[in-house]
Amino acid sequence: MTSKQDAAEFVDRHRAELIQRVRKVMPIADDLLRRGMIQYEMFSNITTSKTNQGKMREVYKALQSGGTPLKAAFYRILLENERILVINLGKVLSLPLPDAVCRTTVEYGIFTNVQFVTLFPILWIRT
Repeated sequence: MTSKQDAAEFVDRHRAELIQRVRKVMPIADDLLRRGMIQYEMFSNITTSKTNQGKMREVYKALQSGGTPLKAAFYRILLENERILVINLGKVLSLPLPDAVCRTTVEYGIFTNVQFVTLFPILWIRT
């Protein structure tokens, strides 16, 4: 049920909140550049912005040019860097994550039997 399209919709739906609340913009931009998802010119535009909000607006400009695949990659990187923010915005999608990231089936508030990355994987483990 969860797909790249779901991730792209999450990124689009929460644009305003993400622009205001993402704090680790540069690690996210670095990762996008390292993966070849954005060009150096876009990365340069992000780094020259003075505030996190300005940097995130530049990230969104880059996301618009890359479509759904870039937004899905951004979602995964966002989940790695701003996990609590994604949880607070209300939806954690089950997308393929790097092997180093722990994934469990958990019960978290209104989320029941949803697979997502937790900070404390020993809590709420369901079998």
